[in-house]
Amino acid sequence: MNCNGLSLRFGGLVQYNIRPAATVNPWVGVAIGYEIARSSGTNGKNSVENRLAGLELAHLMAGVDFRLGPLFGIGPFADFALGQYSTAETVQNAGGRVTTLGGDIADSALHEWVTLGARGVFFP
Repeated sequence: MNCNGLSLRFGGLVQYNIRPAATVNPWVGVAIGYEIARSSGTNGKNSVENRLAGLELAHLMAGVDFRLGPLFGIGPFADFALGQYSTAETVQNAGGRVTTLGGDIADSALHEWVTLGARGVFFP
């Protein structure tokens, strides 16, 4: 069995650096955009692929950058995104017989993404 997934997010971002020239620089950001999620799996001659797409209604983020020198920094961050998928599609291949289902989601619900991590930054 082979499975994989992918999520892409596109949009605009505004980020405010509280102390941009300091050794320790806290920052906050907000974004909106569009997201696409895809998952697929295969098992011999059978496969299935699911696709979802919709608006990212709010994306809030915050973190702190620690300068490692005049040009580079690293630091932790957290972000929270709220979105709503509006279209869905499933493509199933059962031994050569392909079936496609999909379209607009009539009663879509909100979903959330929470991300914690570290980022590297370049200060030109």
